[in-house]
Amino acid sequence: MLARVNECLAMADVAEAPMRFCFVDHPGSAAGCNAIIAKFSNLARFAPGGGGQTAGLQSGRLSNLGPLWDGGAGCSADGFPHETLAEIAGGIPNQFPVAMAFYVIGPVRWIDGIEPCESSMRMRSAFVPPFSVRAPALTYMTPSVVLQWYSAAGSRLFVTEQTPSGDAKSPLPAGIKALYGAYPGAAASKPMAVPDGNRVTVANAPVSNDIHEIHARHRAAITAEVEKLNLPHVIPGPMEALKLVPQPLGSIRGTIVKAFAPDGWKKATGRIPAGSHEIWKPSPGGRRLQLHFDTGSWSRHVICIMRLVTEAGPMRIIPPASWPPQAQYSAPNPEVFGHILENLRIVVKHLEATWAKEMEEALGPVPPEFKPGNEEL
Repeated sequence: MLARVNECLAMADVAEAPMRFCFVDHPGSAAGCNAIIAKFSNLARFAPGGGGQTAGLQSGRLSNLGPLWDGGAGCSADGFPHETLAEIAGGIPNQFPVAMAFYVIGPVRWIDGIEPCESSMRMRSAFVPPFSVRAPALTYMTPSVVLQWYSAAGSRLFVTEQTPSGDAKSPLPAGIKALYGAYPGAAASKPMAVPDGNRVTVANAPVSNDIHEIHARHRAAITAEVEKLNLPHVIPGPMEALKLVPQPLGSIRGTIVKAFAPDGWKKATGRIPAGSHEIWKPSPGGRRLQLHFDTGSWSRHVICIMRLVTEAGPMRIIPPASWPPQAQYSAPNPEVFGHILENLRIVVKHLEATWAKEMEEALGPVPPEFKPGNEEL
């Protein structure tokens, strides 16, 4: 499909425009991206961290998206052969079994003499990228061609033109006519008005875009990190827990607060649903750390989610209470419940010293306008 798009643009004598790409593997897999790198080794520099990740790629992502895109980095593919990217597109999914492939050609100069500009429908923010990989048609309001492929939904093609008046009846540029001819089922959408202030440049790009890469790296490595911690307690699995005699757990919320209080955590005072529990503490950088526990309203289980509340939104990570980790931990009696909390306390302290610390270093000083809230969660 990408090769066909390139042919249409060439036939209409449309000047070659930059091409960005993003390949994402299925969760827990890097098979598709590794297969791409195995055939096109020069794409290894587009893996997170860049340079030479030709084997054992853990991220399952290859991208040249810049800082204006979700999860983008500073890499560039200016001058990268479009033919190579078209060959990769032709090998998806059989040869390159990725979960998602994304291409954006733009800004495109559909008409000579009219300089295209990059704009977004997202509200201007210093911390959220203006363009979304997941929703380009709603954010990338730029003369362009966007092609997406999803393993579960097939292909989607979006073509965008900017007109000063927004008149949908104005004559179509030759390049768009060629694409309409190649895809006769295409339909035009209602024109959208983009505010003048939504013009995007690198100068007003969001800051600290590498936090998304840092966050993804720590989430991918958490299981290996927990193995190195040598947690003091072995937590029974679901089948083993069923063999234990159940006993009342007592005050679940009070036990959680008491277990984490030595590390500065406090009970949240807001209204919390039954079976849920929240504790919080200020982060060293002036933001907010939260721990959310789900213990169920009738079952005996424990799930913990750790959050760092930032100006870029809340970042979440699930701290395991054992190695290997379990989806949830059965707590049939106070002893097992206490062991789960003691293990979690060690893992949480480790994440504070690694994940949270690195995230805050990347974010830099807290902006004056950011208010992380108070303990009323």
